[in-house]
Amino acid sequence: MVAALLASGVVLEVQGSFRLGSPSGELFLAPSARRLVAYLALQERPSARRQVARSLWPDADEDRAAASLRTAVWRSQAAGVALIETTRTHLRLASGVGVDLRESVELARRVLDPSVDLAAGSLEIGPGPFCRGELLADWDEPWILRERRRVRDLMLNALEQLAARLLSKHRYGEAIEAAHAAIRMAPLRESAYRLLLRAHLSAGNAGEAAETYATWREIAKRELDLEPSHEMRSLLVGG
Repeated sequence: MVAALLASGVVLEVQGSFRLGSPSGELFLAPSARRLVAYLALQERPSARRQVARSLWPDADEDRAAASLRTAVWRSQAAGVALIETTRTHLRLASGVGVDLRESVELARRVLDPSVDLAAGSLEIGPGPFCRGELLADWDEPWILRERRRVRDLMLNALEQLAARLLSKHRYGEAIEAAHAAIRMAPLRESAYRLLLRAHLSAGNAGEAAETYATWREIAKRELDLEPSHEMRSLLVGG
């Protein structure tokens, strides 16, 4: 195999479907190499080889899993780019690979961190980076399902916090957009509907506020056999 080049300019997309792109075009990997690259992209620090092998090949014994991992590392170089940095004990995604999810996670953590000042234009991030699609939506392995739930919760919390911060800045249209994005992601989440209701009331949209309440009440009764919470009801009465 020809020696792999450094992964400068390579971008990995995992929000939605797996796609690996470079300045010269899309890169294609064998399935085992794709799984390995995706797994490492979701880790924030180097991963122990044994843990990676156990996660990706849970039904194999230790020796077979280790052999499968070595093969996947070798196959990851088939695109001619060094995507993985290796040591005797650990693996990590090459530092030159950009990952869409890491950008979204960084923005989400900024929004959620109360010590980070989001004034003076830094709220221009908008809801977009948090709504690029479910993590590896067409994959269903156990390790992906766990990560998908974790990422989904982070993005939902960030969207709601973004809506709340936009509300505090009287940027009602953008707050409504962020609340709608949270509802699309989690249609049975009352806290997102409460934010949408607050945003409409703050903007003076009494009709839209009443419609939001009625929509949530219908969904809550039909899907959860619940009534809107006291907090939700008091918002409408107070508005």
